[in-house]
Amino acid sequence: MNLQNKTQHISLFSYLFFANFLYFFSRMAMSVAAPELIRQGLTEAEMGVILSAFFWGYVIMQIPGGILAQRFGGKRVLYASMLLSALLSAFTPLSMKVWVMSTIRGLTGVAQGPYFPCATNIVSRISKPEHVARIQGFILSGAHIGILTALPIGAWVIGKYGWASIFYLTALLSLIWCVLLIVSTRTISITGSQSKTAIPWRTLLTDRSNLGLTISYFSHNYAVYFFMAWLPTYLMQVHGFSLLSMGFVAIIPSFAAFIFVNVSGWLSDFLVKKGMPTTRSRLFLIYAGMGSAALSIALIPLFPSAFAAVLLITISQAMRSISTPMYWALTIDLAGSHAGILASIMNTSGNFAGVVAPMASGFIVAYFASWNMTIYVCSLVLFLGIVVIHQTIGRRRISYQIAID
Repeated sequence: MNLQNKTQHISLFSYLFFANFLYFFSRMAMSVAAPELIRQGLTEAEMGVILSAFFWGYVIMQIPGGILAQRFGGKRVLYASMLLSALLSAFTPLSMKVWVMSTIRGLTGVAQGPYFPCATNIVSRISKPEHVARIQGFILSGAHIGILTALPIGAWVIGKYGWASIFYLTALLSLIWCVLLIVSTRTISITGSQSKTAIPWRTLLTDRSNLGLTISYFSHNYAVYFFMAWLPTYLMQVHGFSLLSMGFVAIIPSFAAFIFVNVSGWLSDFLVKKGMPTTRSRLFLIYAGMGSAALSIALIPLFPSAFAAVLLITISQAMRSISTPMYWALTIDLAGSHAGILASIMNTSGNFAGVVAPMASGFIVAYFASWNMTIYVCSLVLFLGIVVIHQTIGRRRISYQIAID
């Protein structure tokens, strides 16, 4: 690869990083606004419905997004995704009625759905195999910066200008990204043409390794979306944080996750370079990350102080993030040129957790009048994810790419 192509690829990876940043900033906007919306009359159960609505649309668009990325190229589809997301964010504060907010958030999920299939499509086509995990880790870390930024900035903006202001800010930032993408990447081409070959749906949907990856990623994301949706409300209701102090304290877990998601990608690629089988390097970090996260979460109710809760949540987020790039690297390891499609399948399951976790947690809290049960459920789901991936991918050698390329 010549210097010009390398520079262009780094530029494109940076845009993928910032796109992930903006999408997760957008997701967190509703979570940061949730305490204020509840204060103005919405119940926890109603807020759970609104928080989960995004993921209904997001899940529906995963596989279509993968198909579009494979047929038309990830960059084009991603631009359209961001533009539509910006417009819908601006419309979000139109009404506090549950059905209106849920509909707009669902459509926002549809708009953002193609992102990960597009990103994986691009990475699979321009990255060397030994660099895949670190690149995926870098791109994924944009999500943690989005969460980290949204919490304090969102809390400050809402406190000063009202809950609607965070959605207007999100729309503005997304539109700026669209303009910069057009201006600065017009000359960047992605190696290889869009695949016109038939998609091997049967193998992609029924292979044992793929099924294990897909189901396990649901478990991984259940913890992600539980904390994304309810961490601000949990800290304020259980530990007495103010809106502003919550915003600053809640960035600590996201900052830890940002560090460890990058460390994980580099470590996996280093282990592969040193001779460790690809499967073993990926699975080792999934077992270590998911297992440590499950244990940390289970301990939260046993240590009721605010300091202990923040510390354990931080550890759990950092450890879980170790496993995150491994799932996305495995989509490329397993599916090769069809990685965008496999990513869309895996992410459909993973983001169905975004439907289940906020809604189920809201109803559990309302029923038990306590957060402890929701925390134990989150820990159990993570542990089950380890069992599933061990029984599927962990017990066989990866030869899947040969079968479908």
